[in-house]
Amino acid sequence: MDTVLPAIENDSGRERIRVHFCDGIRGLAALYVVLYHSVNIPREFPTLGHRIGRWFGWMDHGYAAVSIFIVLSGFCLMLPVIRTNPIQIQGGLGKYLYRRARRILPPYYAALILCLLLLAGLRVISSRGSAGGAEGNVFTPGIVISHAFLVHNLMDGWSGRINSPMWSVATEWHIYFLFPLVLLPVWRRLGATFTIAAGLAVGYIPHFFFPKPYSLDSARFWYAGLFAMGMASAYVSFSTKPNVRAARDKMQWGAAFLILAAASVILAISAQGQYEKFFWVLEPLIGSAAGAFLVWCAMASSSGEAPLVLRALESRACVSLGLFSYSLYLTHQPIHIAMLRVSEKLHLSAAAKLGFMAIVYIPLAIAAAYVFHLAFEKRFMPPNAAPQPEGNVAPPAPQNELAAVHTITTPSSE
Repeated sequence: MDTVLPAIENDSGRERIRVHFCDGIRGLAALYVVLYHSVNIPREFPTLGHRIGRWFGWMDHGYAAVSIFIVLSGFCLMLPVIRTNPIQIQGGLGKYLYRRARRILPPYYAALILCLLLLAGLRVISSRGSAGGAEGNVFTPGIVISHAFLVHNLMDGWSGRINSPMWSVATEWHIYFLFPLVLLPVWRRLGATFTIAAGLAVGYIPHFFFPKPYSLDSARFWYAGLFAMGMASAYVSFSTKPNVRAARDKMQWGAAFLILAAASVILAISAQGQYEKFFWVLEPLIGSAAGAFLVWCAMASSSGEAPLVLRALESRACVSLGLFSYSLYLTHQPIHIAMLRVSEKLHLSAAAKLGFMAIVYIPLAIAAAYVFHLAFEKRFMPPNAAPQPEGNVAPPAPQNELAAVHTITTPSSE
């Protein structure tokens, strides 16, 4: 699920202009994933009944946050290339992959080691060896080695066995290679629409035409199409080409977002419990809504007085949360496992367990993620990656300043 810390730097590489609303979106999406994995009533507390469950049913759509993380990544990684002619990666493929690896891999491996240590300790204590609901022993060569090489998302038997959100980190890591090697070449030759279609086809073709386990559904490679939607949103938001500027100014992006978001909500409610049947429509709808919202935010942030929603996303609280949202995404699940074991030891009722997870676990998960961020993530972030005071939010960069961008992933996301 990642997740996004964009920083646009000029040709000298010295000054950075932050697109703060991306930080806010990423932070809130990561917080939603924490809720999804913690106090989800239908999944974790079925004995509380349907009446309470209806109030918390909105927490049962964690895939939506991951979709948003992927769109954000496409948006931010496209920013430095939209002014190149032909469109290409700045600094070459090697430097691009080095930046991605330096940003993503150190926190990932730190979280992986910590999760293995936690699971080993829990296995000794309980003699169960489970991984947050996953059956069986996680300390097998296939599971451990696949996680070490970020290919655990390719098989159901590997994915989600050590730290369930990590599957999306592997998927986004693979998309990082598709971006320069597949998506940008298709974009140069055929444009944005065909690039989105090609990205979706990467996942849809195996799903519809290959039998399991060759369908690769656990990897959800159709997220490459959502990544391409983010690319298109960045292009629409910042391109200086006359036809793109005309389309940007003519389109009612706020209304488009509301329509697409409403359609996503309606379909998500209708498809409750039938994700596998409707994902191929639902996730592109979510991605399209996220893309339209990003364009609206980019336009609103440069229009003078920012709307209330944008000011909230660019507030110090949301931006600060976004800064360590990758750490929150990576670490909340092992904290969740530990707190569930504590609640079991306390023999809490379902209602008391819900209160315990909401009041104790969520603040603890955020605090632990921030400590992890300081220890394992912050040193690998771009310089000057710090929230600005409220009311001092930079507008989108002038087009001649777009040169390079660094993002954080997901949660996979995010």
